Amino acid sequence: MMIDPISRFLLRTRAATDDRAGEPETVALMYHGVVARGGRPNTRFDVRADAFSNQLDLLAGAGFETVRVADLLRGEASGRRRVAITFDDGFRNNYEGAVRPLLDRRMSASWFVVSDFIGGLAPWVDGDRREREILTEEELRAMIAAGLEIGSHTRRHLDLTKAAPEEIESEVAGSKRDLEDRLSAPIRTFAYPYGRQNGRVREAVVAAGYVAACATRSGFVRAAEDRYAIRRVTVTWGDSLSAFARKLAFAVNDVAWGDVARYGVRHLHARLSAG
Repeated sequence: MMIDPISRFLLRTRAATDDRAGEPETVALMYHGVVARGGRPNTRFDVRADAFSNQLDLLAGAGFETVRVADLLRGEASGRRRVAITFDDGFRNNYEGAVRPLLDRRMSASWFVVSDFIGGLAPWVDGDRREREILTEEELRAMIAAGLEIGSHTRRHLDLTKAAPEEIESEVAGSKRDLEDRLSAPIRTFAYPYGRQNGRVREAVVAAGYVAACATRSGFVRAAEDRYAIRRVTVTWGDSLSAFARKLAFAVNDVAWGDVARYGVRHLHARLSAG
């Protein structure tokens, strides 16, 4: 795994983190499709299967503990750096490209599935038909049996901020009921399609009985912050392993060197001011 020395140093020292609570910071990562060798991404949010495996090896080598979203905010002091690996939509290419590599390394992760399209095709993305397939019920059951977490991503992948109240309830609470009925397992977590939410949507998520919900704003996961707007860092097709290391170190999406320098200056200024 080729990582430039500066990115490796940043990951090792966590120079930009704030560990005022005495514990290393937690990062949640957001993935979508995991495309096999020779395949083409439908969007920039897909990753190559070999790149994903390399990222898992980097996490293991750096001493990260993988946790499920439902376990994120328990506040247990393990002393290890924690990462929540999450997948939105539930694409079937995740089964070979992500599930098997995770289990081979005894790692955990969470999937947010669009319940109406289990075993079918995702209509919200264009492109290669094979890469639009959604995990089957049998595959989801096997994932649960292996200790992986399944959460909801609504029934139809709608922008909930544009939905009528009764439609929000159907998409949020209805998807939870559908998944629990089909998979015979509790569904405890949720992810907002497109990351879009408002007060009405959040109220529906809480009322449906979810214990946590993931958004798409980047940043470290902090126990004191809103558990219904968990921050996540997006992993994309173009991320080198060095860029991935910097995303872990800074918990931001933009990790070009100019962005990293500006982030470091702001963080240093904040520390000096606090001191």
